Amino acid sequence: MNCLYATIISIIAQILIGGGKEMSIKEIIDKEKLKLETLVIISRLEGLRAEMDTIAQPFDNQLASLMQSVTGLAERQELWEDFIRGKMVDYQLVAVVGKELMIEAHISQGIDPDWLKEYYFLHPASILKDYVTSKPVISFSPRNRKKRIPFATLGTKWRHNQAIELAKDLVSEGFVSIDTETTGLSDIDQVVSIAVVDKDRSYYTLVKPTVRIGAEAMAIHHITEDMVATAPTLGEVMPFIRERCYGKRLTAYNAPFDRRKIEVSARTRGVPGLDGDWTCSMRLYLKFADLDRGNLEGAATAFAMDLHGSLHNAETDARLACKVIEEISKADPFDIYAPTWDKHIPPEEQKAYAERRIKELLSELHRIQQQEKEAKGLVSAEIKRIEANRDQAIAAVRAEFDNLLGQAKEWVGIIGETVKGQHYQLIYSRRFTWDMPGILEYITNHPDD
Repeated sequence: MNCLYATIISIIAQILIGGGKEMSIKEIIDKEKLKLETLVIISRLEGLRAEMDTIAQPFDNQLASLMQSVTGLAERQELWEDFIRGKMVDYQLVAVVGKELMIEAHISQGIDPDWLKEYYFLHPASILKDYVTSKPVISFSPRNRKKRIPFATLGTKWRHNQAIELAKDLVSEGFVSIDTETTGLSDIDQVVSIAVVDKDRSYYTLVKPTVRIGAEAMAIHHITEDMVATAPTLGEVMPFIRERCYGKRLTAYNAPFDRRKIEVSARTRGVPGLDGDWTCSMRLYLKFADLDRGNLEGAATAFAMDLHGSLHNAETDARLACKVIEEISKADPFDIYAPTWDKHIPPEEQKAYAERRIKELLSELHRIQQQEKEAKGLVSAEIKRIEANRDQAIAAVRAEFDNLLGQAKEWVGIIGETVKGQHYQLIYSRRFTWDMPGILEYITNHPDD
């Protein structure tokens, strides 16, 4: 009954409020009907997933016991890979690191696609557009991922320490926390409110966009067309925002989203966006807490914060994100051995230092990878036997699961958005594929770009 009620409300909202792509009443009803049918399949998939997990558990326990001999090497490899990847991002691919070395690093680890994706979103007309393709991807995923054993590996402990170090740097240098509410999530949607908060003061204002506020966005932040009709434009408020941000590090919870929306909104008003490097406080928290995903409410709750005000209010959210960074900066790091990087190298010596240090790290990584490969070779036959027995035991359930999942993914592709069940969801997103050899070739042929 609750699901049906929510569907009716959703249909009425889309008809009355509109926004986004124009749809007929029949199209809206057909879409909501397909959602309901997809939810039925998700419920069945949840049951099948639980059944497979139960059957597979004894085999997985055997595999975990067998793999203990290589766990330490795997943890060390993960630590070195994360550190090298981080430095590739810090130095923007090849800005400091030599081209040949970058190719070597790409072969062993790869250029960080998150950095490329973020840069591409901020600079859609850049040369990267010629080296990327995207397609819809639909994945079946738990709505609430179970937390792994806290900081069980060297890698997770190191990421925890790195997050604390970065948070301390932000606090000591001074930072602002920025948050926006928008007309929607598409590439053309714009800012309808913005807040800039630091430890001493805050700035908040509604913003008048040039596009209508979508129904789904309005239902979340409760900002209506009437409320923004007489609000200032982003062009009018940018001087105040820049004044608050001057000399400060820029942060936001899901920074790529807020930065893109400010860029889009500023562009429509003929003014520049916010220059400078942004730090994503969401990524900072996920690294600190060893989570795959986590919203701002969860981060605030983890630090026992009082949730004063309404979430999805730009000022409230910016203030909470500011406090998350401050709390991380106060945490105690783990005492572990980890790769190091000298932060006090003079600018004129950084290129030589980076090349030398990453070569050392890559050499150590290659040795670790070889040791792990040899250790796995000793147990590989037994691993394959256990995996084959496990796959045979769950084969019948897996066949039904895969058949239903294929149907559900097809429907979500038609719906064009994520559909959430009780415990699992079918996530609709886009996957970006980068032509890494092409990017490296371009870098080699255009060293001054």
